[in-house]
Amino acid sequence: MAMKVIAPANKKILPLMSRVLLSKIESHAEKTKAGIILPTSHYSENEVTMAKVVAVGPGEVTEGGKLIPVFVKVGDTVLIGEHGGHRVNDENLYLFRDEDIVGIIHD
Repeated sequence: MAMKVIAPANKKILPLMSRVLLSKIESHAEKTKAGIILPTSHYSENEVTMAKVVAVGPGEVTEGGKLIPVFVKVGDTVLIGEHGGHRVNDENLYLFRDEDIVGIIHD
């Protein structure tokens, strides 16, 4: 279960270091021709979900002082594990580490 982060309402959240602020994209249940709704599975440990990058931190600093930037940019659609990250307020926003992002979706 994701840890909930309490942030003041109407404040801009800027991730630090190699963290990324994501907005999860809700998956839609499938509907059969007969009108039966087939919900998406939430039981698989390997399930991934899509999210939109809202904000990114500057990156990680090595011991030598070199900045390693975050691999994603604002507006990217990414794949993340279904469970993880830190939920921000009651919104659909989550803080993830850059290395927890498993892929970028290109159109």
